[in-house]
Amino acid sequence: MLFTSQIQPATFFYLSLVGFCTGGLFVLMNGLIKIFVKNKIFTQIFKFFVYLFVFFACFFANLVFNFGEFRLFSIMALGLSFFISTFFISKFIARFALEWYNRAKVKIYERFWRNKKI
Repeated sequence: MLFTSQIQPATFFYLSLVGFCTGGLFVLMNGLIKIFVKNKIFTQIFKFFVYLFVFFACFFANLVFNFGEFRLFSIMALGLSFFISTFFISKFIARFALEWYNRAKVKIYERFWRNKKI
């Protein structure tokens, strides 16, 4: 019992790191769906597998770093870091990436397709 209580800060850090990574994966998945996928059935299937991956990543991270004990701090570390990561990535990084993508798409269109005769 004493050993597991001594490594709680490290466990909190590792679970927060896993939460940040899964949050980034979640935002990346949403961005890829908005850019590439237009089929709603495929979108739902893809989202299901990403949700399943995020759940199992968090579950196995808790199993490895917290010896399989679900405590309040482990759920809080995963949840808070996941939501903070998705908030900051979607508000700040994704906005600039989407702006860059739109500018690149316009430049590619102007360079290759504007002067072509159809």
